[in-house]
Amino acid sequence: MRVVLDSNLIISALITGASVPARVLEAWRRGRFHLVLSEEQLEELRRVARYECVRPLISSQAAGVLLNELRAHTHMLDDLPHVDRSPDPADNFLLAMAQAGEADVLVTGDKHDLLSLKAFQCTRIITARQFLGQLGEKKQRLHKQPTSMAQKAQDVAVTHGVPVTANSPNQKQGRPRGRPRIWCISQLVIGESAFPDLLTR
Repeated sequence: MRVVLDSNLIISALITGASVPARVLEAWRRGRFHLVLSEEQLEELRRVARYECVRPLISSQAAGVLLNELRAHTHMLDDLPHVDRSPDPADNFLLAMAQAGEADVLVTGDKHDLLSLKAFQCTRIITARQFLGQLGEKKQRLHKQPTSMAQKAQDVAVTHGVPVTANSPNQKQGRPRGRPRIWCISQLVIGESAFPDLLTR
């Protein structure tokens, strides 16, 4: 099975070791599916790992190991077709990856844009939890990172003046259209996707 993972999900797996995204990444390491990647996405992951508001949450060593792992053990795409299908243009390259890589599934936590499409050509678009269910992965206890990652993430977000109350009635849902995908913490949700929206401020 060929799969495209949203970059936010990969970053979430790095930030929160005991999470649904982390279980998806672990399933890939165990050979449960083939991961489709592109140079564009790899560069996106490199940038976010160096972002000021994310650096305190991810060790440079862990980020480097994962990037090398991704390059060595994924189906790497060179040229992506032009795609203009997502409500948010910044997500179109993920759909282009799905098309070029003939992916069976695109896994994302983006409820407002990608998940609303449900499918693109032959690629189904589902959540990480749904994908784990499809793989038949039973819930397992992963190694938890020291200290409260949720509290640490919240502290960093507050430092950068980013709202973290996900259910606030005054908080606008989703990221503004046309803004870059990368990334400052705008919503704190530990579980389905630890950080569904990490935006450039």
